[in-house]
Amino acid sequence: MTDFQLRPLTEADIPALQRVYDALPGTFQLLLGRPAPPDQAARDFKQASATPGRFQFGILIREALQGVVDCKL
Repeated sequence: MTDFQLRPLTEADIPALQRVYDALPGTFQLLLGRPAPPDQAARDFKQASATPGRFQFGILIREALQGVVDCKL
């Protein structure tokens, strides 16, 4: 197994994604004008899942979620 993985996010990843968001309040301050609300990861996942051609990929190092790539093709 490699230390680095890029894989599609699943609903099970939402708590870990929220922890990533919570660790980056400055980024959300720039994007939203405030830190990420406690349900931001769930809302992002739901919106991405409902949008045709939009995908969220988790960036994992040693199986721990470190970030996300959110893209629309």
